[in-house]
Amino acid sequence: MKEHHWLLRSVPHLMHFDIIRSPISMFLRQACQIENDPHIIAAYVNFLAIHTPDDNLQEFADLALDMAQMIVERPTIINTILSIENNSNEQNDFLSSVSEIFLNI
Repeated sequence: MKEHHWLLRSVPHLMHFDIIRSPISMFLRQACQIENDPHIIAAYVNFLAIHTPDDNLQEFADLALDMAQMIVERPTIINTILSIENNSNEQNDFLSSVSEIFLNI
């Protein structure tokens, strides 16, 4: 995920990140439905799991619904992410992120 450092490390350090967090979350959820690069989708899901505020129940429920839709409607992408052999950290991060989203831990 080094190539996605801009998303995972730089974006959260933007000056007014708390103000733009919800729109970014919404745009990344939408991007997960159309993006074709499994590495980018894994980074998006990781970002969403970390930075979607769980105090906003509606936003968190929308995220869980969007992730469920992605898993059901895009099995090829999900299987590709889960079968990435060269980077097991990315695979583990994706599984942890999805678990965090669905279990709200």
